[in-house]
Amino acid sequence: MLAAALAEDLGDAGDVTSLATVPVDDECVAHIVAKARGCIAGLGSALRVFTLTDNLVATGAIVTDGDLISPDDQLAAITGPTRA
Repeated sequence: MLAAALAEDLGDAGDVTSLATVPVDDECVAHIVAKARGCIAGLGSALRVFTLTDNLVATGAIVTDGDLISPDDQLAAITGPTRA
């Protein structure tokens, strides 16, 4: 289901904005950070989307489903090609 949603969103052309503005060899580290208090649910599915875009992307969850979180808590890290 995730792959189908990405295919519908990106189509055959991919993310045209990233392709036009981000250097092909650019790498980055990104963090998912909580904006509000809550309870984690579905983080694994969210991180899977990143790995489906490029097999060079690596993700690391810092919290697990069921964890209670507060604003500014770091939830996960994503590393890999910026275009992904």
